[in-house]
Amino acid sequence: MDGEIRFDTGEPLQIPNLLRLMDDTRIIYAYEAHLEEEGLEDLKMSHSTYRRILHRCRADHIYFL
Repeated sequence: MDGEIRFDTGEPLQIPNLLRLMDDTRIIYAYEAHLEEEGLEDLKMSHSTYRRILHRCRADHIYFL
């Protein structure tokens, strides 16, 4: 499912659900790289935990204003 946002003019803009087009492994590695860049390595979890989170919190359930 794509999301939709609106400009100040009211014109809609469709936003594709690109995050969920990525496979779980790419999302996990990107998130871990983000944690490292921010100096938050102590927040890392196991890959199986990340996969459980990704399967429970599907991005297609996120709605845009």
